[in-house]
Amino acid sequence: MRLKILKIKTVLVLFFLVGCSSLVETFVAEPKISFASISIRDAKPDGATAVIALNVENPNAISMTVDRLEYSFEMGGRPVASADVKNIASVAGRKTTTIEIPVPFRYDQIFSSVLDLISKGTASYKLNGVARIGFLSLPFSQIGELKIRD
Repeated sequence: MRLKILKIKTVLVLFFLVGCSSLVETFVAEPKISFASISIRDAKPDGATAVIALNVENPNAISMTVDRLEYSFEMGGRPVASADVKNIASVAGRKTTTIEIPVPFRYDQIFSSVLDLISKGTASYKLNGVARIGFLSLPFSQIGELKIRD
């Protein structure tokens, strides 16, 4: 008899949790992530840091936290960096916050891209990732050109 009551309680709790999740999804608008910019800083003889800026727009009245950010970054078709960063930033309600991701790299990792940077002043890059905000997973992607001179 106790086992039967326990099973019924378990089923009711699961229905309640699924219902709450659907209810939250109904009232919480999905934040938007967009690529803002990429720049190079801290250039040294053996490497530099690419700084990737992402805009996180929170359309909700309550603040939300970017709990986790997973990304991979390539230059010239070669992997430069990938990371899984936790507790990134909080985004106030109905605001947009810019998050900067520093990606240090060594020139020997991306030799052909460095040659392009030196000779042409540009090199191709690719950024892929997922931001986790609460129960939401928001993918982002950007392909473009790094420029060291105008």
